[in-house]
Amino acid sequence: MRQTGKTLAACALAAVLVLSLAGFPAGAAPDANSYTAVLHYNDSIQITYSHRTGPGPDDWWIGRGDIPLGGAEMDGQPDIRQIYCVDATVPFHSYATSAANTDAGGSSMFEDGRLTDRVPGYVSASPEQVPNILKAHWNELLWLMVNGYTGTPESVEALNNRFSDLADASGPLPGITMETAVMATKAAVWHYTNPDVAYFSTSFLDASGGNPLSANGIRHRQFAALMAGLIAAADAYAADPTPLNDTRLEIAIEGDAAVAREDRSSAYYGPFSVLGDSLRDEDEIFVDLSGGRDAASIGIVDADGAPVRNGAVYGSSDMGPYVVRGEPFYLRVPAGYSLDGLTLRAFARTETTVANMPMVLVHQGPDGQQNWQTVQAFIGLAHNVEASVYDEALRPLRDIEHGIDTSIS
Repeated sequence: MRQTGKTLAACALAAVLVLSLAGFPAGAAPDANSYTAVLHYNDSIQITYSHRTGPGPDDWWIGRGDIPLGGAEMDGQPDIRQIYCVDATVPFHSYATSAANTDAGGSSMFEDGRLTDRVPGYVSASPEQVPNILKAHWNELLWLMVNGYTGTPESVEALNNRFSDLADASGPLPGITMETAVMATKAAVWHYTNPDVAYFSTSFLDASGGNPLSANGIRHRQFAALMAGLIAAADAYAADPTPLNDTRLEIAIEGDAAVAREDRSSAYYGPFSVLGDSLRDEDEIFVDLSGGRDAASIGIVDADGAPVRNGAVYGSSDMGPYVVRGEPFYLRVPAGYSLDGLTLRAFARTETTVANMPMVLVHQGPDGQQNWQTVQAFIGLAHNVEASVYDEALRPLRDIEHGIDTSIS
C-alpha cells in the first residue's frame, strides 16, 4: 500500500542489503520460481485508516492509503492478477523507491499515466516462515482469495451473483463494481491479518459530501456491506471447511525403525527414505528430529555412517541435513541415548503447475531468508503457474531391541 498520511509515532525500519548472486552463502541459491510484484495506484480508491505501530498508547499510525491494483509476474506473465498485502504495518512503496530495489532490478515510475511499483525477488512462502496470524486464519484467507476479487471481470460477476441481495440499513444496493470489490476484499483480508486496523473513511465517502444516496455515497455503502458479507461468508466456510482448489505435495517417510547395525559407540536405526509421487530427483528433503532431550545428540547419516549433506532450509538461512527422493538414511544413536518420545520429520518442496491456488508471496533475500518485516508480503490467487509446493511428513519413533542386519558395515 502507498500510505499518504503522517506517522504519529516514529518507527525505524531496518535497511536492506542487496547482494549479487555471487554473494550467496554455501548451500543457498536463487529460488527457482521468482516473481516480480507489479502494483499501481488509483487515487480515487483509497481508505483512511489507523493501525498500531508499537506497544505504547501513542504508537499508532493514521492516514490515507491507496488500495494497490495489480499482482505478480513471472517472465512478464501476470501469474497472479491481484495480490493483497497481509500486514498493514509493513511498507511496500517506500521499498520500491529505494536504491536497494533499483539495484535489484526494480523500479517506481509513472507508466501509462499511473504510478507503478516493480519489486522483484518474491517467492512462494515457506509454511515454516508464515506468521502465526495467517496460520490461525488460513481457511478464511483461502476462501477470500478464491471468492473475492481476483483481478478479473469474472470475479466481479461472481460477487454480484453471490451477493445479489446486497443491502444495508438504508436499503438495497445496486450492482458491485471493481472498485468496491477490490476495496472490500482488501479490508476483509486485513480483518483477519490486522484485527487492530480501524477504518475511518473511504475516497467514496469523502467525495459524497456526506450524502449516502449520492453515487459516491452508494459506492461507500457498497464497500461496507460487501466487506461485512465477505467476512461473514469466510467465517462460515472456516467453521466447516471443504477442499478448495489446491495443489499438494504428499510425501511419506518409509522404512522400519529397526536396528540395522551396532558398534561400540552407537546403534544405527533404519534405513529410512522419503517418497512422494510429485517429488523430483533433485528436490532437497530436509530431515530432523524433535520431541525429546536426546534429539540434538542423534545424527542423520548415510549407509557408511557419514553425515548426510547440508543445505539452506527453505525460506531460511539456517542450514540443515537433507536427502533426496528414495535415498536411504539412518539415525545414529550414541550409547546411552534413546529414540523414545522422538519424532522424525521430513520437510520437502517441489516445483509444479498449480491452477487457481491461493499463494502467499514473500520477498526473499540473497541468503535465502524470507523477509516479512522490511517489505510487504502478499496473498493472491495463482492461475496455472509453476509454483513452489511444500509438505511435511512425521514419524513417531521408539527403540527396538531386535532386527539387527549385519549386512551394513
